[in-house]
Amino acid sequence: MDLKERLRIVIERSGLTLPAFASKVGVSKNTLVNYRNGATTPNVRFLEKVCMEFEVSREWLVLGLGSLEPAEALVPIQPLARSRPDPDALRSIILLVESGLSRRNARMTPAKKAELIALLHEHFADRGMEVREETVERWLGLVL
Repeated sequence: MDLKERLRIVIERSGLTLPAFASKVGVSKNTLVNYRNGATTPNVRFLEKVCMEFEVSREWLVLGLGSLEPAEALVPIQPLARSRPDPDALRSIILLVESGLSRRNARMTPAKKAELIALLHEHFADRGMEVREETVERWLGLVL
């Protein structure tokens, strides 16, 4: 099951119309339809908003891991400037993101790259998990 299929499930489970769902997550109906159909890749802010508004596990929505319902209450991801970053984890994440982009011969805007790094940091370091290359690669595959 890919991201667009998981997004379809969340939309259907919400019981909302497409315009109402789109409004709740701050996008237009057309943008939502493009995400749902896989025509465009959702940005990180959209994915985070879906998880927060509809109590969906980030790992399930983004990576297809675990179950739809989060194991614990979701809290908004705080920007790195407000949390205590783990320098070793950040260094590893940055290197893996840069090498993944290079391997794919791809580019990201600095803002999108920073957003991805912040989410990866939250995923790994804030939970005391070891940075895993295959997980970083999956996330890159979703956002590129």
